[in-house]
Amino acid sequence: MVCLPRGFALPIKKVREYPGFSTGQLAGMLGSFHPPQGYTLVDKYRALADVCDKLMSDKVVRELIVQHSAPVT
Repeated sequence: MVCLPRGFALPIKKVREYPGFSTGQLAGMLGSFHPPQGYTLVDKYRALADVCDKLMSDKVVRELIVQHSAPVT
């Protein structure tokens, strides 16, 4: 395990909920589906990228804009 002297985080600024797919629908689109157990680079998996594109082409069910306070230095 590598320990770095400093860590970085990307703030979440917006959360969107889409209608989504059932596991059966995902299995039909991907051949089989096992949820990722960690970080997945979607661009390396064309079928998964296509599922993401289809998901985001649907209407947004609800959206939340996240307001962060300025960091304390």
